[in-house]
Amino acid sequence: MTFAIVAAGLVAELSRYGALAGGRVAREAVSHRQHSWPRMGWPHLVANAVSVLGGTVVAPVLLLALAAVLAVRLRRWVPLCRGAAAMVAVGLVVATGKWWAGSLAVSGPATSIVVVCAVACWLLRPLLPAQVRAALSWLAASVVLTVGVAQLYLGHSILALLASWLAGGATFGALALLARASSRRLDRVG
Repeated sequence: MTFAIVAAGLVAELSRYGALAGGRVAREAVSHRQHSWPRMGWPHLVANAVSVLGGTVVAPVLLLALAAVLAVRLRRWVPLCRGAAAMVAVGLVVATGKWWAGSLAVSGPATSIVVVCAVACWLLRPLLPAQVRAALSWLAASVVLTVGVAQLYLGHSILALLASWLAGGATFGALALLARASSRRLDRVG
């Protein structure tokens, strides 16, 4: 619920400045109004905090911590290997996207948070009852939306955001297919 409120507040601020599409309009209208931190106001501070927490460092570290806890609890390396593979894959996708399309054409936090949330839900899925899985899915979706809106606020365009979400979804899909293929191969061997 908190993430939805934060996202709604940032959307209201973008709407106030006519910058819902993000991009250059948002950078000019919102981000550079005043250059000192105390004068920028809560939306700028919140958007930066959400981008840092959901970005390419903090969220992946939290995913790896979750994967490590699950690996210890289940006494299997699989969750930790999947979490590490996800972080390597998302790092490669973001670096390739920024190299190929430019730094504002791909949002690292938006791409990363899609993969982090999807892998976290995937790792926790077998351990949780159906109602909790549904709530976790809604929470993950609201986190992805909040990080995306924060990226719009900070100057990424709506097209860059959609491309980043698509890249994150494709990365997770590729990881899931590879995990399925490797588990089938292990079942045939063992």
